[in-house]
Amino acid sequence: MPRVHSISATPNLPPEPSHEDDIVFVGLNPNSHLEAEALAQHANVLAIHDRPQLNLESDASVAPFVAALALSRGQTFAITRLLAECSPQIRDELGQLCQIWARAEHGEPLGGRLVLSGHCYGSGMFGEGNGEFNFDALARLAQTLPRAASFIQDLAVDGCNSASLQNIDLFREAFPNLKTFWGYEGHAPGASSGAITHEARWEKATRGPTGHLDRRVASATRLGAEVAVWSKVDGFKDGKAQASRRTLEARVQEGRSFAAQADRGEVDVVETQVGPLRMHYESLQDLLRHPQTPASERDGLHREIEKTLKLLYYRSSLAAHFADHYARDLDAGYRALGQPTPEFGRLSRADALRESRAFLAAAGARPEEPALRRCADLLERGLLQLSPSLVPVSWA
Repeated sequence: MPRVHSISATPNLPPEPSHEDDIVFVGLNPNSHLEAEALAQHANVLAIHDRPQLNLESDASVAPFVAALALSRGQTFAITRLLAECSPQIRDELGQLCQIWARAEHGEPLGGRLVLSGHCYGSGMFGEGNGEFNFDALARLAQTLPRAASFIQDLAVDGCNSASLQNIDLFREAFPNLKTFWGYEGHAPGASSGAITHEARWEKATRGPTGHLDRRVASATRLGAEVAVWSKVDGFKDGKAQASRRTLEARVQEGRSFAAQADRGEVDVVETQVGPLRMHYESLQDLLRHPQTPASERDGLHREIEKTLKLLYYRSSLAAHFADHYARDLDAGYRALGQPTPEFGRLSRADALRESRAFLAAAGARPEEPALRRCADLLERGLLQLSPSLVPVSWA
């Protein structure tokens, strides 16, 4: 009888006759458990959820956790470094995945199907109120634990903009026995808006020794037209006519002027799903996915996509995350100036930039005061520049 397991509740599952159709499900959003429970109606599911099952947020907690996996010295070093470099909030999910894959390294069987569910910005994933990880980190983990990676035959990445040829190439290298991939070229449905239906159809289509995956299994479903698949037998299929690279470059160039205005606070972006900035974000994703886009341009496009996503959600969520996360440092800085702290979580970008520049001008005359330097750095690199080191994309 299919069932859903929790990694913390059942650290050592008993062996079963066949595991190829078992699913490891990594859910990054709060309601992802609904997806895992639905999949468990059809297959055995080992579920990892957005819950603090492991306390790995402090850097000091990482090394003892990895040592307990009892892997080789090289594997221990590589995983310790990988987790230390990741967002602290995502370490509990990656840590649970490490536990599962480490058992496979020690000789236990592993499910042949892997589902990653969450928000996706093209080159990585994050969850609501959760951390983020990029797909390069997942590939590094797979390369560090090759026996575990060798079990994975079917991969579903259930998040927006996950189905690029570049991602598929990365996953094929990370999982050498991969037979099929399921992802999305544009929007992907959430747990309550279609993901459960899509995942049920994916589960049925990948059950058993099949090497085919037909994207049309999602026909007549919400956002079914956004599904793109790859299989070892049939290659990549997205069902769409592809615009030329020149056309996409023109669209991106046109959208950059509006993005620059949003960055400067000259336009107030309130709608996140429609409008010029959303169109620009989608054009950037299309250009990134285009097979003729040179590899030398992809890193720049990844950075531009992340910056655009932050601007798109600045008013609706990012500013509030910033204000809450850095409240103590902001209060200390403004207190040192004898001024009240602005409500950065509620201000428009234009007003936040105005307040930030006023603080920077006043604090510049007193560079020796630590509280002023720290607050100035947060405002300069954080609010003004939206630097990834201070403002993660998961706040969008």
